[in-house]
Amino acid sequence: MIRPSRGRALGTALATALLCTSCSGVIAPSRPALSHRPVPSATSSADVGGAPAVPGADVTSSGTADRPRLPVTAKRSAVGQPVALSTQPDVRRAIARSGLTAMLDRPGLRVVRAGQVAVVGRQPTGRLRRIAQAAAAGTAWDVRLTGRPVPPGVVIPVLCPDTQDQYADLAGPGMDQSDGFSPGNAPLVVLRPDVVDEALEDDFPPDLLVTHEIFHALTIVGASETMPTWLMEGVAEYAGRGIVGSDGVWADISDVTELPTGSDFDSEDMQDRARAYEASYSFVRYLVRRAGEPRLMAFYDVARRDTAERLTPTQLLLKHYGFDETTLVRDWTTARSLEVVPDL
Repeated sequence: MIRPSRGRALGTALATALLCTSCSGVIAPSRPALSHRPVPSATSSADVGGAPAVPGADVTSSGTADRPRLPVTAKRSAVGQPVALSTQPDVRRAIARSGLTAMLDRPGLRVVRAGQVAVVGRQPTGRLRRIAQAAAAGTAWDVRLTGRPVPPGVVIPVLCPDTQDQYADLAGPGMDQSDGFSPGNAPLVVLRPDVVDEALEDDFPPDLLVTHEIFHALTIVGASETMPTWLMEGVAEYAGRGIVGSDGVWADISDVTELPTGSDFDSEDMQDRARAYEASYSFVRYLVRRAGEPRLMAFYDVARRDTAERLTPTQLLLKHYGFDETTLVRDWTTARSLEVVPDL
C-alpha cells in the first residue's frame, strides 16, 4: 500500500495503499496493497438493505452475514526470545527461496518466532516481539478465513529492514514507497520501517497491515494472472480489517459505480489508490453480507486457480452468487447509498 499522506485523521490521510504487490501470480511487485491507514471514523457502515436475495445466502435477521471476530489480544501464539539468524537454518532457507538474499548479508540480524512466523530484524526486542505477536495472530485469522492451515514445517519470515534505503533495496524500483509487500514466489512479508513505527505509536495497530500482507503471502502464490485485482486486494483488506474489528469508511467512494481495475491500484494519485482499496473492500464485504464467508472463499479459491473451465470473473460471480457482475455491482451501489457515511 502507498499512503496518500501520513496524517492520522480521516480528513488528512485517506488511507494507504500498501504496495502489497499482488496480483500477477503471488503478490507480484506490480500491484499495490493496503497496509497503513488512519483510524476509521466511529461511524460504521449500516446493514445492507434492499438487495436481491442471493440463492442460499446465509444472512442473519439483521441483514448481515455472521462474521466471527478475533480480538487483537486473543489467541496469541507464544512469542519466543530473539536468537541469531545464523542459528535458524529454516528461516534462512525460506528467505533465500524468495530471492531476497540481500537481507541475509546484514550482520546482527535476530529472529523472534511465534508459531510458524519468524520476524527478522535488528530492532529492539520489544518491537520485534510485538510484530511477531501481530503476525502470529494474523496468520491464525487468515487460516480461519481460508480454511487452509499452513503446512507443517513451513515458516513465514516477516522481514523488518532498519531503514527506508534497506527497504527500497529489497522492494526494488517502483516499490520503495510501498508500506509492505510479499514477493509472490514464497510465503514471506517485508514491512517498511517507518510505517511500522507509526503503527506502533498510533491507535491503529500493526495487526491490520501484517494480516493483510500475510493473507497475500498465503494465497497468491501460483494464482492465475486473470484473477481480478479488486478480489485479491478486497479479500486481503477484509481479513486485515476483520482482525481489528474495524468496519469504518476510510475513503469516499460515494460516486463509485464500478469495480476498480489494475490501473486504479497503480494510479499516481494516492487518493485514487485509496479509493480503489476502499471500493474493493466494500464490495467484498457486500458479498459476505449477502452470502457469507464460505461462499466468498469458494469464489476466491476458484478465481485464483487456472482451471480447465477458464471462467471469467463475471462468469464466476454468476456461478457462485446467482447474478452477473453488472447486477451485483448495481445492487452494491444502491446498498452503499443507504449507508451512513462520515464526512471525510
